[in-house]
Amino acid sequence: MPVQTERELPWWSKSRVVRKRSLNADRIIEAGMTLLDRDGLDGLSMRRLGAELGSGATSIYWHVPNKDALLDLLVDRLMEEANAATRNAPGSTWRAELAADAMALRVVLERHAAAAVLLSTRAPVGPEGLRFMEGVMSALADAGFGGRQRALAYAALTGYTIGQVILEQRRAPTDRRPRSATGNQLQRLGILLRGVPRGRFPGVFESAADLAELTDEEAFEYGLQRMLDGLEAELRPVNPRRRL
Repeated sequence: MPVQTERELPWWSKSRVVRKRSLNADRIIEAGMTLLDRDGLDGLSMRRLGAELGSGATSIYWHVPNKDALLDLLVDRLMEEANAATRNAPGSTWRAELAADAMALRVVLERHAAAAVLLSTRAPVGPEGLRFMEGVMSALADAGFGGRQRALAYAALTGYTIGQVILEQRRAPTDRRPRSATGNQLQRLGILLRGVPRGRFPGVFESAADLAELTDEEAFEYGLQRMLDGLEAELRPVNPRRRL
């Protein structure tokens, strides 16, 4: 997807990434994303980034002072993708807006295998991260959530989304093939459970066939809707006539 020619930085960042030199911000960030997707978070280093760009690590330090600054930029790049993937139709209810935000974030985390782990360790508080957060907070405010209640709802929704993707990706930790090649993780679990002793684990045995028919997306959507049901129920005593 197209990226900005001059990237805005978090207000607290000391990165010099916007300096005009032979290595520009977008080249560094795109190369970093390539490494993250290919080698994972543990395989991302300034030395490898320099090799990917055909430059030494020293040259990169003119633009990005350290690995922490690079990770902040990559997090904001991921949130930029999430903002671009969000589809909110005019006149959408707050539930529809929150569901669209969560689904867009999930799409991006599924697209980049190491993204969910990265977001679980670093707060997305760059310009694009704040833009995404503002969208979620605005939808919650429109619904009637405020103060601590709104903060809890935001934490629950984003935490659920990131956590579910990490869980999906770690169900087969020794298999490094793309998920499109390995099949849906819940379906594989269901197939494995078909051989469980029925007499000892009747509930598991009876659920195996149903699990084998589930998709990760279907399970995610179910959990998301139940979470939104809970938020909706929390609002009813406050204003039972509120548009949902």
